[in-house]
Amino acid sequence: QNKENAAPVQQEAAAESDLEEFDTPETDWSDFDEDSVQFSRRDNEKTAREGGVKFSLRAFEDGRRYVDVQADQEKFDGLSVAEKNKTAKTIIQRRFVGRVIGLENKVFVNGDSASEYVHPSKNITPDIREAKMRAAPELDNLLDAGFNFRNAPDGADGHVHPNVTGGFDYFDAIFKVGSEYYQGVINIMNVKRGKLLKDVTKIRNITKDI
Repeated sequence: QNKENAAPVQQEAAAESDLEEFDTPETDWSDFDEDSVQFSRRDNEKTAREGGVKFSLRAFEDGRRYVDVQADQEKFDGLSVAEKNKTAKTIIQRRFVGRVIGLENKVFVNGDSASEYVHPSKNITPDIREAKMRAAPELDNLLDAGFNFRNAPDGADGHVHPNVTGGFDYFDAIFKVGSEYYQGVINIMNVKRGKLLKDVTKIRNITKDI
């Protein structure tokens, strides 16, 4: 079993990436805006200069990181399922769409990313959906909590994406909502000039394993 490390994880500044890596015509990049990406980069670099502390990003004693989801949780209280989905999508759209997010594991987020996040292709249980929606405000931190990185050819799930050129990157991330711990898989599409967030899938409750 793992014990929590109460101190936030310190992160080093990630190297600056060229804008062209994320600007590709093969997918819907209508949300792409250079000023937004430049702002996102400055915001990320400012965080790194100030010590690189992502206050919700913590670590177990074995070194694995996890996200202690705290941001904007009151916005989900008392809402119906549909309202929680809408709230999560609005948060992603306002905070992440059109931006490169993550300090260490940088990806671009567009409108399709937001839609897929709140409307998964496979049915999920109500408790998993609740946890996923509540984790939406911490999407950038989920990326930097990643571990167990791997790549698979496009079509491994039975669906071929014509704009994918380098298969899919997958990595795991752990997050905590309330007193419960969850682990999910981050899905990243490798397109011609960069990486695009696809979804967070295969979320399961791992509280008993912690």
